Amino acid sequence: VNIVSGPITYTPDILPMIGPFQGVRNYWTAIGFGYGIIHSGGVGKFLSDWIINGEPSFDLIEVDPNRYGKWTTKEYTAVKARESYGFNNIVGYPDEERFAGR
Repeated sequence: VNIVSGPITYTPDILPMIGPFQGVRNYWTAIGFGYGIIHSGGVGKFLSDWIINGEPSFDLIEVDPNRYGKWTTKEYTAVKARESYGFNNIVGYPDEERFAGR
């Protein structure tokens, strides 16, 4: 018997995916938070304001859910997600290189 409870999702670049998804009308996403629901209040407020007002209150291009293209294969995603998990609790530095998936 396999049981999965409260899976935590990681994106290839550690950043969540927040906002409207291109190609599907009225489809909004907020996924990929490495710490689960801890960001839910802020992200929920941000998304609701965005949906109601038509524009986000902040420029969050770095969390655009459409930032990945066809080049993002399953293999790439798996390697980068494992790397992201490993980088989850370390101090990051400017211009730091991440080598997985290259």
